[in-house]
This record gives sequence, C-alpha cells and structure tokens, in this order.
Amino acid sequence: MLKEKTMKGLVHGALVIAGLFELRNARSAPRKILTGAMVGWHLHSAFYHFVLEHENYTVGLVKKT
Repeated sequence: MLKEKTMKGLVHGALVIAGLFELRNARSAPRKILTGAMVGWHLHSAFYHFVLEHENYTVGLVKKT
C-alpha cells in the first residue's frame, strides 16, 4: 500500500502530464495562460508531496497529534 503523501504526489504528477497535453492543444491565449497556471500549481504540489512533506508534520510544520 502506498503512503498518503506518495499517492497525493502521483495524482498531482498525473495532472501535470494531463495539463501538458492540454497545453499542447490549446489555441487561445487565455486558455494557454490558465492551463499553464494549472500545470505550475500541480507541479508545485507534486514537488511538495514528494520532497517537502514530512510524515509527522503538516504544512505549518506543526506536529500531528
């Protein structure tokens, strides 16, 4: 069974890949901007889940009870 943070990272990674395909097919400038922002957000989230998130701490680095 995968850890929760790994599963979250994989979901965001999949959304990055889907967004890149969507960005490739986007024709209008507003759609490209919104899709690019979405890809950036999910890329940041995947990085957070894989690298920065610790098992015993939340976003504010407060120890879980």
